[in-house]
Amino acid sequence: MVTRVRNSALSHLSELQESIRQTYLQYPYPWVIGYSGGKDSTVLSGHFFCT
Repeated sequence: MVTRVRNSALSHLSELQESIRQTYLQYPYPWVIGYSGGKDSTVLSGHFFCT
């Protein structure tokens, strides 16, 4: 059960990362990503640098 939930979450995360990548590629200018050092921005910045 835990493995199935984990695989589902990872699959959803991959879909979100691809969606962000496709959205980014549609814009003619680079994005500026803010980083505050908190939990949320740390997790999100990790995902941005991995994609």
